[in-house]
Amino acid sequence: MVQRTGLRPSPAVHHPDPNAHALRTFAEGRYDKLHPPYDRPGTRLFQEFCDTVVQRWQLQNHVVTAAVTRLETLQKRPFRFRLTLSTGNTVLARRVVLAMGGGQPYLPDWGKQISATYPPERLCHANQIRLPALNSLKGETVLIVGSGLTSGHLAVGAVKRGAKVVMMARRTFQEKLFDAEPGWLGPKYLKGFHEEADMQARWQMVQQARNGGSLTPAMMTRLRQLQRQGHITFYEHCQVADAQWQGDAWKVCCDTTRCMIASPINRFTASGSPRERPWISDLIPY
Repeated sequence: MVQRTGLRPSPAVHHPDPNAHALRTFAEGRYDKLHPPYDRPGTRLFQEFCDTVVQRWQLQNHVVTAAVTRLETLQKRPFRFRLTLSTGNTVLARRVVLAMGGGQPYLPDWGKQISATYPPERLCHANQIRLPALNSLKGETVLIVGSGLTSGHLAVGAVKRGAKVVMMARRTFQEKLFDAEPGWLGPKYLKGFHEEADMQARWQMVQQARNGGSLTPAMMTRLRQLQRQGHITFYEHCQVADAQWQGDAWKVCCDTTRCMIASPINRFTASGSPRERPWISDLIPY
């Protein structure tokens, strides 16, 4: 999903430079571009800062365009990893950082059971949506499945283009400034994490810290305003049980008897977890 949000949902110390205070130094004279609390940077300031980091560390020509197809641990000293690329080449590395983004969209079981042929733009993942390319959704009802910030931006964007929006989540919509507590960016929580030697226990700590998607207070306020105006309806503690394309709209049923979308759904959007890459599951079987 591509949309200009104007503000990074992360503190000023959360950036790619090794110096935690580098962004604040870069913003000297432009402190109005750092927003309270936690001095969250504007997207333009953050992009300019990242450009300077790339220049300073001469990273311009160090991007290899290829997909990793296999990741192995080599037991010989010194301990290293071997990565096999889609080009057939291999790379040896002492450390590997997994920063893979959203990955490939994952289609749940109910999506795989859809028998009718439907227009591809009528059921898609958030990663496949380009809001600026959607001119008008007037008269349409859009169902957005997911409870994170991406879902919020999609909902606001759809309403701006004339749609009515149904937002569905399998839990209560959470209002938080950050998905994870800021203490995870420093020793407050990381100390115990680093002291834990068991990798599976670490994995569980990460999952508990992430605790699913959330909406910032500003986004939640905006969504509630749109709800009061009749543009958005919230369905909480609901999951899609069945979806069928009938005529020119979706008929969607939830997994609870009290929840069935009465009006036809013109467009269907899902956000959230992507499909895992098999080579990661082989390496980290949690």
